[in-house]
Parts: sequence; structure tokens; C-alpha cells
Amino acid sequence: MVRLPCRVAEPGWIKSDVYSISGRKIRGLIIGQSGSGSPAVEWDTRDDAGRPVPAGVYLVRFATGNEAQTVRVIIK
Repeated sequence: MVRLPCRVAEPGWIKSDVYSISGRKIRGLIIGQSGSGSPAVEWDTRDDAGRPVPAGVYLVRFATGNEAQTVRVIIK
């Protein structure tokens, strides 16, 4: 399980997607409604089919309203 902080300036729905370093979408995560601040996102390191992802570098994109951020994650 990977726990990722997500900084949000304004309250609203947060959606998160996990991508391989090559840009292929691995997993879609809907975090739900959040207030402003730093909600945490948990990813079980599985793809949308429920299979564990191989070791490597992944990009996690958080989006809410007009705001988006991307975090790099290394799975060992």
C-alpha cells in the first residue's frame, strides 16, 4: 500500500489516475469529496484489473476543479 499526500487549495471532488512512466493509464482512483488541505490517497499498487503492478516508476495525477498536480512514485 502506498500513501500519497495530495495538496488541495479548494474543497471539491478529487480524482486520481495512476500512469506508467510511458504514459499508459494503470489505475483510476476516485478519492471523493474533500475539504482544502492535504488529504491522503492510498493506492494498493494494483492496476484496474486487480493485478499487482511490476516494480518501476509511476506517475499519480490528482485533479480537482481547475487544479491538478502530478507525483512520481517508485515501486520496489
